[in-house]
This record gives sequence, structure tokens and C-alpha cells, in this order.
Amino acid sequence: DFMGYHDSVIFGRYIDSVAPLALLVVMCYIFFRGLDLKFMLSGVGVMAITFGGFFLFGVPVALSFERLRMSPVLAFYPLRFGEDVTSLLTAHSFGIAVSVVFSFAAAVIVIISCSKRYRNLIIAALMCVTMWYSSITSAGIYLPFCNVNASAQDSTVIDVANLLFDSEESPPVVAAGLPRRTTLLLRFLKQSVHMSTVADPLQAPLHCFIITRADITLPTEYTQIGHSGEYAVYAYGERAKAYYNSQHGSV
Repeated sequence: DFMGYHDSVIFGRYIDSVAPLALLVVMCYIFFRGLDLKFMLSGVGVMAITFGGFFLFGVPVALSFERLRMSPVLAFYPLRFGEDVTSLLTAHSFGIAVSVVFSFAAAVIVIISCSKRYRNLIIAALMCVTMWYSSITSAGIYLPFCNVNASAQDSTVIDVANLLFDSEESPPVVAAGLPRRTTLLLRFLKQSVHMSTVADPLQAPLHCFIITRADITLPTEYTQIGHSGEYAVYAYGERAKAYYNSQHGSV
């Protein structure tokens, strides 16, 4: 139960790993069966209905998020022109995504209408270019950025974990209002310590260590024993303070 976390399904949130295989199947279909204008126009109609429903009901929810983690299908993340890849979603982001999809469909329709002899070959080549773009973008832009960004986030959490004790004798640890990813990393780093989660640090039980956001001000009975970046660690209760003193000296 990670408080304050919500997983939203948006356009293949859990199927991005099979997208390349699906694209291969589509390419095989094009080679052996071909495409016709009626088929493509029907597809555009289905996409229009899907996007219309999503703009009415999904976009308002997505724009209300305070933080997010994106897993871009086919690594089309750079198509958010003029926006930082770490920024929150905007209506402009969705507008770009829809424009790209319909532009691709329009190009296919033009090819089908104007070229009969080589249209399947041209469409397959266009999809190959899409796959090459995806591979190059993933290897050269998206994955290196994710590595640097994740390393920076992890270093702060590792510093916070070093303030705790990986021992069964240690008082329990409470992660108060932390992101799910941060809590999971702390659990991995301190596997011998009992760790629970609460939404508010004031809900933590007595005699424990509390990890919460550094911008939260707690009453005087909560003694801060250290901080790193956006997180701070507190000892709450005499037993927790005594254990910390026995390991590090006076708080």
C-alpha cells in the first residue's frame, strides 16, 4: 500500500514491450495481403473515435498529475517538441502525439491512392524507418538520459539509506509520503529492517525512524538525525533516539 501513488493506463502502458513484435506482424501482413483505401479509412475512423474519447475523459485526468513516469512506446518521447523530457504533460504534448499519428496515416493513404505497383513496398519501408528511428532514439537519447536521471535520484536515496541501520535490532522504519520508487529502493537497500508506509509522518507509530520530505516541518518530539536532497530522517521516541545514540553518539 504505497500512499499517494496511482497507476494510470494510457495507450498501452503495459504492452510497450510487445510493440516491436506487433509491428513485425503488421509488416508481414502488408507484404502478403496488402492494404487498400477502405481498410485505411476505417482505421483512421477508429483512431479518431479513440482519440476523441481520450481527449474528453483521459486528458483532464493526466493533466492533473503532480508527477509522472512515462514508458514511451517505440521511444517516440522526443516528439514532444520544445518540451523537457522530465516536464509534466501538457495539452501540447497530446496534440503533438495525435498530429504525428494522423500524419503517418495520411502519408499511407496518399501512397495507397497514388502508387499501386510499389505501395506495399513503400509502406513497409516507411515502417522500417520508424523502427530504425525508435532503435536509434532509444540507444542514443532516451536510455542514456534515463540512466543519468535515475543515477541522480538513486544517489540521494542511497545517502538517506546510509543514515539507517541494516540490522534486525534496529527500530522499525516508516516511509512517510514517499514516492513508490523511493520506498522500493529503500526496502532493497535495508532488507533486514522492518519498513512500513504511511501517508503522513504524524501517523507513524512511536519508537521508529521516519523518512519523509525535507520540506515538511515536524514537532519538536521528532528529532532530525540527517537529510539528503529532498528527504530527511527523524528519530521518533526515546527508544529510537537511544538506538541512534548507541550507534553514532548523541543526537
